[in-house]
Amino acid sequence: MIAGHSWFAISGSCELPGGVGDCILSISLNPEFNSIQHSLNLYLGRLACRVSVSLPGSEEIPGFVAADLRVQNTSAGVALVEAKSANIQLVQLLAGISLEEEDKQSLSTLAELQGFGGLVWREGCLVSGGTLNQQGVCGSLALLDCHRPVFPLGINNSNAQNWSIFDWTAQCHRVRGVVVWADADRDIGHQAEAICAALEGEIDAYEVIDFDTDRPGGLKLWFQLANSGCFLPLVGASAKTRNTTCIGSTRTWIQLENSSSWKAEGKGAQESWVLGIKKGRTSVSKLPFFFTNSITKEKTGWVVEVVIGGLPDDGFVEILNSDGTVASKVDLVADLECNQIAQVRIEGDFSHIAAVLKNCSGNIISHDSFVALPNWQQGPNSSNLDTSELQFRIQEGIDWAMQVSSGEPSGEMLYRLDLFSRCLKRLRGENRDFV
Repeated sequence: MIAGHSWFAISGSCELPGGVGDCILSISLNPEFNSIQHSLNLYLGRLACRVSVSLPGSEEIPGFVAADLRVQNTSAGVALVEAKSANIQLVQLLAGISLEEEDKQSLSTLAELQGFGGLVWREGCLVSGGTLNQQGVCGSLALLDCHRPVFPLGINNSNAQNWSIFDWTAQCHRVRGVVVWADADRDIGHQAEAICAALEGEIDAYEVIDFDTDRPGGLKLWFQLANSGCFLPLVGASAKTRNTTCIGSTRTWIQLENSSSWKAEGKGAQESWVLGIKKGRTSVSKLPFFFTNSITKEKTGWVVEVVIGGLPDDGFVEILNSDGTVASKVDLVADLECNQIAQVRIEGDFSHIAAVLKNCSGNIISHDSFVALPNWQQGPNSSNLDTSELQFRIQEGIDWAMQVSSGEPSGEMLYRLDLFSRCLKRLRGENRDFV
């Protein structure tokens, strides 16, 4: 149920009941974004009406997969059907538990855990499992493709002396999984431990479920990290937990490490999309394909080439600096039928840029990950980076750790305090060796 209307996920064809009289049939790869409307007249005595349609943007993009990296509270079979109806090739089905219910809910009620570790392949679509590990004010992680559940699923004040985020990241990376800073609960609290994990190189990607630039912990925190010299790949997820959200409503486009491996399925396909994320070859979109194709140097600056696979409305592309400011923009004309290439020229001294696609109303449709300019050399951060907001958050984390441990920290709390102190020194310029 979306906006009061029933939608049916279908595998390509179906029969639907209709009332007598005028009807509207809507068909879409994403009901929350755009759809094709068909007017029908089911007059009295008419038994059936056949409709054949072709959806723009339904073809596969060579070398890329569209993914929804966080879906919950559904079975692998249902996720597969919904993914194929939305032209999604990869779904991560995550098991999780709310922190409030941690001591009450039986793990047997989590359907995702019962079938954990199994892969479901069908006609180029993969569904596999992971866990959503929540730590509230400290930061929650989505552990993707980690092959087995990573416990505990939640950390709160009662067990924070025994466990930390780094226990989760170590287990996930041990089996070459992907650690994603999940959008869940990221708009509350200091998030100090997740910030430090990102600075230490323990987090592989940053998740967004919408493009609300005003929401604390949304893209704002991503830009704060980038402006501190920490560039996390951007990934998208629907965060679907019930049928008011459809799979793929926010999706990740991943450039595969080995495009031929996807058709062969199996282990090679899994490794290919995992490496694609870890190397930052990702963009997040509400539907159209969107990717920075190339960056070339000219006498007056740089030329950024962006590929857009179907634009449902007139809009424009912006090129952003690491602090979120707009370096340049170019207007576009709507074209649903084929890919178009936008060339944006920028001038100035940049290390990384990110491309953004917006509609004519200024709403974000797609957002690319940061891409390093060809002349950028990783090394000590320059002195003009703004780290004040992150420093403030980490200091709040220190205050929280002392409060929770009643002024006598032990176990993981001692580890956290040492971690927070080290990261504060880095951000203040006392130690510039960022990972």
